[in-house]
Amino acid sequence: MKVRAIKPGFYNSDYKNVGDTFEVPDGTKSKWFVKDVSDTTEQAGAKGTATQGNPRGGGSRQKSDTTEPGTSTSSQ
Repeated sequence: MKVRAIKPGFYNSDYKNVGDTFEVPDGTKSKWFVKDVSDTTEQAGAKGTATQGNPRGGGSRQKSDTTEPGTSTSSQ
C-alpha cells in the first residue's frame, strides 16, 4: 500500500521527510505515516461526504453569518 509521511521517520533504513510517499506492506501501521489518499480510486466527493470544513463532522465551531448573542459591534 502507498503511504505518505506526516512526520520525519525511518523505514527500511531510509530517512523519510514529511510529504514523502512510499510503499509498505498492506496493514502496516505507524504514527508517522498515513495511507496516501491519491492511492485510492475513490474521491471524498464521490462518497457523499462534506467537501469543506472538518472531515470528522465539523463540530460546533463552524462560522455563521450572524454574531453571537451578547456581542455588540458598536462601542460606547
